[in-house]
Amino acid sequence: MSLSKVIETARAELGVTENPPGSNRVKYWEDYGPSFQGQPWCCSFLWWVFQQAGERMAFFGGGKTARCGTLLRWYEEQGLTVPVSEAQAGDIAIENFTGTIKNGKLDTEHCGLVWKRDGNALYTYEGNTTPGD
Repeated sequence: MSLSKVIETARAELGVTENPPGSNRVKYWEDYGPSFQGQPWCCSFLWWVFQQAGERMAFFGGGKTARCGTLLRWYEEQGLTVPVSEAQAGDIAIENFTGTIKNGKLDTEHCGLVWKRDGNALYTYEGNTTPGD
């Protein structure tokens, strides 16, 4: 697997924005499924990146999901999760900003592609970020 190609593909998307701003309308939905336009797009962005990099099997076993929680549960079931202290470039970070628990599980709010780790700080390429979050 070429994680460098995945990271390069994500990096090349820096600057992609929603049109119109705040609408969640982005090009990634065109490939994922146009009916999803207007939905949060962090997970579909990652799906698109892995598809474009030719590494579709590394994301959700080659399947589709636009839900961070579904993505996390799949990786947990495969035994493929690691703590932040062991994350590496090319890993997917599933994020929870509030510590909220739903149905006994940590509520997942966002995801991104790790390109660097510095201690317990992860640097990620992401879609659908909101100023101030």
